[in-house]
Amino acid sequence: MRALLIGCTAFGLWACDDGAGPTPGADAGPPADAAVEAGPGDAAPDAALDAALDAAPDAAPPDAAPPDASPCAPPFAPTDRSDGALHPVGCGLARAGAAEAPPRGVVVSGDSLARASRTPRHAAADYVRLAGAGFDLVWLLVTWDGIEPTPGTYNGAYLGRICEQVAWAGEAGLDVVLAMHHDRYGAALGGHGAPAWATPEGLAPAPPGADATHPSVAAAWAAFHGAHVPAFEAAWGRLIATCAGAPIDGVAVQLGAPPDPAGDAARARIVDALEAAVGPVLVFDDRPGPGPDRVLTANAWGSGEAPGPTDPEWLRGRAAAARRAGLPLFLRGVAGPDPAALGDALRAAQAAGAGWAVWHDGFATDPYALRDDDGVPTPSFAVAAERIWPLEIAGRLGDFGPTIDGGFAANYQADGRAAGLSRFALAGRGPFTAALEPDGPFEWFSGYDPVTDVLTVFVDGAPGAVRLTLTPED
Repeated sequence: MRALLIGCTAFGLWACDDGAGPTPGADAGPPADAAVEAGPGDAAPDAALDAALDAAPDAAPPDAAPPDASPCAPPFAPTDRSDGALHPVGCGLARAGAAEAPPRGVVVSGDSLARASRTPRHAAADYVRLAGAGFDLVWLLVTWDGIEPTPGTYNGAYLGRICEQVAWAGEAGLDVVLAMHHDRYGAALGGHGAPAWATPEGLAPAPPGADATHPSVAAAWAAFHGAHVPAFEAAWGRLIATCAGAPIDGVAVQLGAPPDPAGDAARARIVDALEAAVGPVLVFDDRPGPGPDRVLTANAWGSGEAPGPTDPEWLRGRAAAARRAGLPLFLRGVAGPDPAALGDALRAAQAAGAGWAVWHDGFATDPYALRDDDGVPTPSFAVAAERIWPLEIAGRLGDFGPTIDGGFAANYQADGRAAGLSRFALAGRGPFTAALEPDGPFEWFSGYDPVTDVLTVFVDGAPGAVRLTLTPED
């Protein structure tokens, strides 16, 4: 095996190297000693790379990978979503060619809770900027009280604004997940979501972070399941009818609600109605359930569900639950009170192999806003956006993220999908020296395109567990 390093341009010259070392471990570290930098006289294996590139555009059918014997083999039906659409593959998410592409999302308010008129702060250009910053998914918050402020009366202007936001995000190339928001059940308890008319009177407000175990919140949910499920389902029906045909990619019908047969049946009917209107969608739920395109989700911040954004025991528990169910794990609301804490939270999420949506692009409506009231990015925006990120993985992606030396490491099961090509967006952090462990018995090389700032890694065959390490060059 040899290591190669050559200057490059898009589909022209490529920087190629490989490394030797021990079997990948759990902790990131520098490249193995055997990974050495070659001199300018070495030649890149252009013929091999050209062949890989020629085969790359979706040459591998969605089921080209060998059967996954790990606990991540999903027990549910295969995806109904079209090629190119995000869908579960084992415990990851994939697009065309079954190359995994973990989503990097941002929570966006579909309306402004700080404005008396509730008019949204986002315009079409804001979604274009989010896409340009590297985000690829919008977790769009919707509230029941916005849809139905009084019993049986629907706010048409609100419904139209939500659908407009969906359209703008879709036009910018972002996946859109409609997420009904229920913080502390609703405004009557000091949160957001359910209308006051669907909340029992006389309940004490719940403190920030309270979940369904708090007495007031529990009483509100009990009343909801006893009397208000039909109204909730009808409100969703009105939203679906208004947004029929909109580019909706996923839905979180009602997260954090205690299990209840009537409520669970209504949630299933809401998903069916949405798919009848817009086509197959990803279903984000905090409880595993039957059917294709399921994603297990958990609230990583701001709820009693999670002790803290980096709590290792809680995170390991959620990751284990996802693996047992054969589902991808998606953490919504990953945040921190300062950029350093946000970085720790995102690093922990990535180490668990989870996709995430960072809280919150709300234009200074809370302490965790990614942009201020004028739309200017805060320091937290850069922490979320300027990360080395796997654009697609030719195999099963495991944990990934920054290393202590300012580099990056990713563990994955290389299985030959997508013609063996994996791509990583480097967020302007390069140049790097790439190393892959273990050393053989297979060929591999990497190439960097400075125009797109994307590193491509080609692995020949299906060698199984590999670890890519990027080390900053001096």
